[in-house]
Amino acid sequence: MIEIAVTSRISAFPILYAKSRGFFEKEGIQVQIRVLENYDAILAFLSSGKIEAGEIPFTTWLDLHLKKTIPNKSIFRGMILSRMIHSFYSRYNSSTDSILEGTSYLIPALQNTSLDKLLAREFMNSSRFRKKFLIDLFILDLIF
Repeated sequence: MIEIAVTSRISAFPILYAKSRGFFEKEGIQVQIRVLENYDAILAFLSSGKIEAGEIPFTTWLDLHLKKTIPNKSIFRGMILSRMIHSFYSRYNSSTDSILEGTSYLIPALQNTSLDKLLAREFMNSSRFRKKFLIDLFILDLIF
């Protein structure tokens, strides 16, 4: 079970849509959505390990880095799972050593022709990232 924290803002729509349409279950991934009040709450839950992933806008991430006020930098070393403006960062799988053989990974992309999808595919297939074994990569197209 993967628990993803989101806010009630429109930026959470792709994840809520995917959950409501059964996209995660279709790929064999059990997801629970937790709605939190704000991004500070999501950061606190990520830092404490209460959730596996959370909705953090890129602008918030950048602001925290520029101010050097990030309480736990490791939570940001995850994979960008959605658009750059409103992204999802995983606190797990932050290094190639944590990629599990035989495990499928899901990356939502808003459109089949999106830059997000191209960058995700190139990153996952890069020689710096890939291990000697093959991992399954699902890039989910969310077309509204």
